[in-house]
Amino acid sequence: MMDFEGKVALVTGASRRIGSALALTLGQRGGSVVVNYFSGKERAERVAAQVEAAGGRALIHGADIRDRGAVREMVEQTINNFGGLDILINNARQLHPKKSFLDLDWEKDMCSQLEVHLGGAFHCCQEVIPHMINRGGGAIVNMLSTAFRSASPLLHAYGPAKAALRNFTMNLAAEFGPQGIRVNSITPGTTRS
Repeated sequence: MMDFEGKVALVTGASRRIGSALALTLGQRGGSVVVNYFSGKERAERVAAQVEAAGGRALIHGADIRDRGAVREMVEQTINNFGGLDILINNARQLHPKKSFLDLDWEKDMCSQLEVHLGGAFHCCQEVIPHMINRGGGAIVNMLSTAFRSASPLLHAYGPAKAALRNFTMNLAAEFGPQGIRVNSITPGTTRS
């Protein structure tokens, strides 16, 4: 099954867990994959090797998705190496604090989650969407969590960040769907990776 042959995908947070499985699956199906990582270059190199062994093409790129300039450079390198960009999977995440509300710090705990989950997706989408428009369409997938729709006394930072990403996803879909860009979200529960 080579249904991604000729397609170029950028997967953020692809050096481990769900991100590495997504990158490998895209490669197994013929895609060219950019394996983004923040830390863990060696893990990213292993994922890229697996993608290539499976028949895909791979490029690793270390970038902090909270940094707009780093995201711009990553997208430019993707296009320079693979000639375009068709798929963006916003999968990067940050460990979240499991604290009582009264123990949370706005900057350290709340903002850090928003910067990665919402801010990172914002930067990646703003850099990628113009290229997708030029190619006549594309697909964006934002990785959510069941935490965005359930209550927990210890997920005050993580759940709201994912809820914001869900709303962001719906707004992007409404604006760019008519231009051929599908924008969806996936909500995995606890996953063995």
